[in-house]
Amino acid sequence: MALVFEFFSAFYRTICINFIKHSWKEGYLKPFLAWALWMILGTVFYSVYDKFEWSLGFYMSVNVGYSIGWGDLKENSEWSKLFSTIYILIGASAISGL
Repeated sequence: MALVFEFFSAFYRTICINFIKHSWKEGYLKPFLAWALWMILGTVFYSVYDKFEWSLGFYMSVNVGYSIGWGDLKENSEWSKLFSTIYILIGASAISGL
């Protein structure tokens, strides 16, 4: 049983590594990493600066980043509004370039 598990573990690891290498070489992974970095940046800012919980910080970054604007959460300061404006412009530029 352990031998079978080792075989499938090594097989799975090889497939994953090859998929990541292929995706990086073909350019599929770079836009995803840019999007993830954009979402992480917004989540950290709204969670730390506006003192939202992490889940609400992520919600706020998606809400602002995609210009959804439901209005149930609002920025707490002028600096946060400035960040949101820049965040929307950078995000829209990055997403449209994908």
